[in-house]
Amino acid sequence: SCAILRSEFPTCWGDNDDEQADSTTGKFKAISAGGSHTCGIRSYDNAACWGNNSSGQADAPTGTFKAISAGGFHSCAIRSDDTATCWGDNDYGQADAPAGTFKAISAGDDHSCAIRSDDTATCWGDNDYGQADAPAGTFKAISAGRWLSCAIRSDDTVVCWGNSLSGQTEAPTGTFIAISTGGSHACAIRSDDTATCWGSNAWGQADARAGTFKAISAGNEHSCAIRSDDTAVCWGDNDYGQADAPAGTFKAISAGRWLSCAIRSDDTVVCWGNSLSGQTEAPTGTFIAISTGGSHACAIRSDDTATCWGSNAWGQADARAGTFKAISAGNEHSCAIRSDDTAVCWGNNGSEQA
Repeated sequence: SCAILRSEFPTCWGDNDDEQADSTTGKFKAISAGGSHTCGIRSYDNAACWGNNSSGQADAPTGTFKAISAGGFHSCAIRSDDTATCWGDNDYGQADAPAGTFKAISAGDDHSCAIRSDDTATCWGDNDYGQADAPAGTFKAISAGRWLSCAIRSDDTVVCWGNSLSGQTEAPTGTFIAISTGGSHACAIRSDDTATCWGSNAWGQADARAGTFKAISAGNEHSCAIRSDDTAVCWGDNDYGQADAPAGTFKAISAGRWLSCAIRSDDTVVCWGNSLSGQTEAPTGTFIAISTGGSHACAIRSDDTATCWGSNAWGQADARAGTFKAISAGNEHSCAIRSDDTAVCWGNNGSEQA
């Protein structure tokens, strides 16, 4: 999944079904989880990658960097001199970074996209669906997905390109402050705080609710949002109750595959939806951050310690001891940045990508 929130650059995460949990050493200032490998920028600005290296995607180059993105089987980064470099699988040319200087970069499945220093966008790699045909104009955020790319223009309008079998590239008109891409649909908050979704609507996941909102999250086949009055609402696939948002007020929300979680206004956590592995059995206490994974969830408590719950078949719910400032639950593993800026991961570790 990928999300661009209030014109920030995107964070992406993907299926990591092999050995994602060899803990790394050193301090980090940025981390990105790709298909089956992970990359990060250390405190001294050098890059490090680990995990599946079948295509050389974990062979981070030397030098110093200011941005990094791990894709399917390749990785991309922006060097300290603002030039771009990519490494790993290059079957479609997705690792052939163009010349010039850049301010943002995103590695997708088999293609990559970036925003140049002059705010124009460029993409390269697999173009079977036109996902590498970046449009003209200037931009403030960009996200490369599997067969789809989306961006927020400098004038706050949204544009998407690539696979549009379900209309997911048919971005609406108007200006926006937040956008989130899901499985085969996308949702956004307009500048007037109303919500809109587009793309696949087989389960009603693109039928955005009326009203005004302050946060939105597009899941696999359902969507969730926080209204301006802090109440939560979800819509779309509800086979497991993942669209049955609870009553109360909230400050953060996350729509996953068959699960949704949120932080209430009193900082407690609540989850709803598929609970075959106990993933909706949120712990007690107060929290400051939350992330939903494949069949588990993780959160940072108010005392900065971490906790996870749900499926633990690969140890992905065995949160590490210590204090943390960021956490991310993947498919079968979890990663976090400690208070001292070191990174640690746990769970399925088949390719050592964590």
